[in-house]
Amino acid sequence: MVEYCDFFFVDDLSCSRDELLGTAYAGRGADARSALERTAATLDATATWTHDVLEAAMRGLADELGAKAGDLFSLIRVAVTGRKVSPPLFETMEILGTKRCVTRLRAAAAML
Repeated sequence: MVEYCDFFFVDDLSCSRDELLGTAYAGRGADARSALERTAATLDATATWTHDVLEAAMRGLADELGAKAGDLFSLIRVAVTGRKVSPPLFETMEILGTKRCVTRLRAAAAML
């Protein structure tokens, strides 16, 4: 359990570039970086930080980016948790809070 949820308790996450990009963004680092930057900006401007609001905002962003929601969500999941598999994404983000999520998204974008 500790290994599965350690991202709740640490500040620095580690994942490889390949883990972050996954299959959807493999070979498309610039697209992934742009998506992460847009995600961070959108979330930073989100006044209500609940899982329902976060999911709606990210679905809207996926549409704007012309991306499949699942592909964007996978990218966000790895950026925010450092893992391909985690508890439900938007509930996790709600617990982590705005500052930690936005900081992690920007750090992931900078890695690309």
